[in-house]
Amino acid sequence: MKEKAFGQLKALSGNEHSLITSLAIVTDEQEHMHTCIAKMKMRQLSDEQIKRYIDVDEPLQCCGSYRIEAGGIGLFEAIDCDDYTSIIGIPLMWTASTLSKLGVSVP
Repeated sequence: MKEKAFGQLKALSGNEHSLITSLAIVTDEQEHMHTCIAKMKMRQLSDEQIKRYIDVDEPLQCCGSYRIEAGGIGLFEAIDCDDYTSIIGIPLMWTASTLSKLGVSVP
């Protein structure tokens, strides 16, 4: 498992990739769909940095083999995204706004 994570991070090192998250909220009357694209530029990492990151953050069950909400943020030099939460899971800002428009009370 660590070997696969190492391979993924080695391939991403120094490169930009896009993380695409889509979500739909469907009611009896309408559909609301949203796609968020995060453009993410990873720093150039040495093999030792990658190994140390895997040992410390243990991102073995994560897409891309990094956990942006933990130490993985330090792997990146730039992130361009309208809703950071879409990188972690679902785009919560859009979800809250859409639910509110549909009459669902969102704190």
